[in-house]
Amino acid sequence: MKIIFKLITLVTFLELTSCRQPNGDLQGSSFLRPAEISMSLNSTSTWPGICHQVQMEFTTSSNTSTTSGKDRTLTFATDLGALYTDTGCTTPLTTSSFSQDDTSFTFYFRSISTGTANLTATSAGLQNSATTLIVANASANIALGQQAFNFNTANFPALSAQSFDYPSNPIIANNKMFVADYANNRVLIWNSIPTSTQQAADLVLGQPDMITNTCNTGGLSAQSLCSPSYVHSDGTRLVVADEGNHRILIWNSLPTANTQVADLVLGQANMTSNVDGSAVPTATSLSFPGGVFIYGAQLFVADSNNNRILLWNTFPTADQAPASVAIGQPDLTSNAAGSTGTTLTYPYMVSVYQNKVFISDFGNSRVLIWNAIPTADGQTANLVLGQPDMTTVGPNSGGLSSSSLSEAAGVVFDSQNRLYIFDYSNNRILIWNQMPTVNNQAADAVVGQSNFTSNGINSGGGAGAPSATSLYSPWGALIHNDILWVSDYENHRVLKFTIPL
Repeated sequence: MKIIFKLITLVTFLELTSCRQPNGDLQGSSFLRPAEISMSLNSTSTWPGICHQVQMEFTTSSNTSTTSGKDRTLTFATDLGALYTDTGCTTPLTTSSFSQDDTSFTFYFRSISTGTANLTATSAGLQNSATTLIVANASANIALGQQAFNFNTANFPALSAQSFDYPSNPIIANNKMFVADYANNRVLIWNSIPTSTQQAADLVLGQPDMITNTCNTGGLSAQSLCSPSYVHSDGTRLVVADEGNHRILIWNSLPTANTQVADLVLGQANMTSNVDGSAVPTATSLSFPGGVFIYGAQLFVADSNNNRILLWNTFPTADQAPASVAIGQPDLTSNAAGSTGTTLTYPYMVSVYQNKVFISDFGNSRVLIWNAIPTADGQTANLVLGQPDMTTVGPNSGGLSSSSLSEAAGVVFDSQNRLYIFDYSNNRILIWNQMPTVNNQAADAVVGQSNFTSNGINSGGGAGAPSATSLYSPWGALIHNDILWVSDYENHRVLKFTIPL
């Protein structure tokens, strides 16, 4: 659910006896002067560092939309962070003028720490009016796979439609949720978006039932899975990276039955082969593929062990269709690891947003960004996050901070164009309030930790125990209708967070 914080300003006017205004005053009528501004909020929580919208409306005491009856200027202030005029929280807001025709006003708020933020508004001849915002660390409100937020045992109390063993990523398509349950060798499907903790899945792919979890149950086939690492959908088709079988399985329509047969396979000649394609890489081979991503008619696959991202310019319609472009390699027959703007080391996930390509270069602890979709092999990235330049690698270069990464995983965006990177080995999610424009740009907010210089497992959970605010190796995620769903990999759960917008 999209959350809009509304700042309600109630303005009451007093009429001064029967005195007439001087010439030039509001058409000669009795003049009205503001006596009081009273502010309130219909929601009072936000996350530290995140830039979110606050909408103000003007009403009279009788709740009729109006202004003061004449032009005025209000001065705004807050003691915990700042107010801004733009969605990225880059231009400070201190005063704003309103005409008698204005009925609403939108601005943005960003806190600097947790606590109670006091917002004040003043105007000439008025007393100060104040309201508060509660700023707290991001807290989940649903946990799939566990019976409560302080549990994190795999398949507890037993393997079932309610349990996970290393869930790697969720996706929502046509109001259905799909989760790649990596170590249970299956994909779980909810026929509607889950609304409660430990809600049971409705369908399963890769297994004949909800209590079986062996690799390639019944033999390698179009129905079996072995360590599925990622799922993605365009709302019509479902694509699964079947990592342990070195292949991509494609369902041309969203599955509606248990263990439904896949329609196409990439990376293998047929549904009964699972050859590791790292010895002799080609345009049709795969080796431990990670992330998959559909963008329009194009398909992107993180061919992780071949140190490349494969791009199909036209969505495949035949088994073992060849890829069109290799990102991270000079051609479609090379697979050497590297640490430059044109090379990758075990890239695990790929995302595309507004025609920009984001690659989680897991082995180099960085995210590379291409400002346009590459059209040829080996094109150079335009930007790097997590490292000071295109040739520096290693976890937390320069020290753990708001700009460092350690084995970066998934990348997603919300409706406000904020960027979220899943910093796997730092047990946190970093958030940028607007699209980064320079190398190594610092993040604005963090989820899973109380600050940018801590990275403990289940930090804040108490002795390493999980909680509604903690993370342990977050892996994949999705944002749907401004709800953040996180695969909290080592905690064997999928968490739901409501994003303050």
